[in-house]
Amino acid sequence: MRSLKKMIGYSAESLDGKIGEVDNFYFDTPEWFIRYAVIETGGLLNSKRVLISPESFGEPLWQERKFPISLSKEKIENSPTVEEKRPITMQEEENLIDYYGWDTYWGLGPYVNLHPRVLAPIRHIPEYVPEDNYIRDSDNSILKGLYDIEGFSIHASDGVFGRVEDIIIEDESWIIRYLVIDTRRYLPSKKVLIAPEWIEMVNWSTEEIYVDLEKETIKDTPVYDPDAPIDRAYEEKLYDYHEYARYWEDKKEEINA
Repeated sequence: MRSLKKMIGYSAESLDGKIGEVDNFYFDTPEWFIRYAVIETGGLLNSKRVLISPESFGEPLWQERKFPISLSKEKIENSPTVEEKRPITMQEEENLIDYYGWDTYWGLGPYVNLHPRVLAPIRHIPEYVPEDNYIRDSDNSILKGLYDIEGFSIHASDGVFGRVEDIIIEDESWIIRYLVIDTRRYLPSKKVLIAPEWIEMVNWSTEEIYVDLEKETIKDTPVYDPDAPIDRAYEEKLYDYHEYARYWEDKKEEINA
């Protein structure tokens, strides 16, 4: 389990040298899966931002704060770029996938068997209505970054209990396992974890997330310590406290099936 925020600023290392630094991560919703690392390349005068899929991630060197990428410097430097503070369009994703030869994560190819959530950014399909529990903002984009969700208020059934501070991912699969919630403005000061599958609704326009929990329940939830590893014993305690099914047991059942 790794903090996304702690990975910001890691040195991005291509096959033949440093290419830049990790600037952000984009995930898709409602799948909660990291789709791209945003790499800031070059210097002050020729800086640009490129997206790298987990397909090209190497094993991060955590102690050295290095983020290996299994691509050449030239390949990355010549890749399509993305503009800051603007939604990533489907066409831009297709350009990236064609350039690098990555697999499309939404179907067998561009616009083949697309899930409705992927059709959302395509303007010429006005009849599409996003899922009720994911109220989109004006850009209607499925890709969001760490900084897009940071600061969102978290609502229990009886009021606000905190704000999103960070995202925790599983570093082998790049699945988002938890949102880190800072409760100090609403409850006794501490940090707690909320799993995406516990979320009832996300409203990107109003920057609000709703969960089917009560503030009193949150107050006594197992505390999250950013300086301590998230091990299975802690996860078991967390899931048992909230009486939710354990995701790792679901995976075992799928494998056995």
